[in-house]
Amino acid sequence: MKLTKLLPDSEDYCHDGKTCPALYDTDTELVLVQGAPLTHPDAAVPPHEQLVAVPKSLLRALAAQLAEL
Repeated sequence: MKLTKLLPDSEDYCHDGKTCPALYDTDTELVLVQGAPLTHPDAAVPPHEQLVAVPKSLLRALAAQLAEL
């Protein structure tokens, strides 16, 4: 799988003093997200997980929905 980092350095998009996730395009129909583990009472995310594959179709649908808000 070929990875290509999307957007410039993520610090340009994070204004809370924390490190923002990095996004990677692939040569498949997936986008990878690299970031710190999330702790939330409604999500059982193991602390060792840092990459999440997201279907591009889901990201496109989200982008379209956000554009309508």
